[in-house]
Amino acid sequence: MDDVERYEWLEGIRRKHGDGIGGKVLQQLLELAFDDLGYRLVEERMSEGIDFDVEHRRRSDDRYSFEVRTSAAALVPVKDEDLTQMDKRAREGYRPGLAALHIRAGSRWVLVERSWLLPPNLRISVGTSAGWEELAQHVNAAFDNVLKR
Repeated sequence: MDDVERYEWLEGIRRKHGDGIGGKVLQQLLELAFDDLGYRLVEERMSEGIDFDVEHRRRSDDRYSFEVRTSAAALVPVKDEDLTQMDKRAREGYRPGLAALHIRAGSRWVLVERSWLLPPNLRISVGTSAGWEELAQHVNAAFDNVLKR
């Protein structure tokens, strides 16, 4: 999928559903991308706490927990309560972080480890955390495949 086609899909979802519900739709598409990569959804939270947890089907120690943010702006909020929840998930054996998508031409999911996050905002252009670059490449490719379905 090229950058223009991806942007048209993302903007279409945002226009049709608005920012709040549109963000949840994009979150669920991201969850499907993780599913395609061999991860199972452990828990999805629609209102309180981290948005979702995944665990690899064959490697049970390969576990992630994500707060998801989508925005037409270059900044997304990082709240103290998000960081507290991420710290809790880390104590439970997950690798917590933020999955952020700046809806614009060339949009790609940026995955940022908890240790890189400080309130109040994260500039999405900061890019994916160094240790998660390969994961982000796979997730973005799988996300494109989900959009093509």
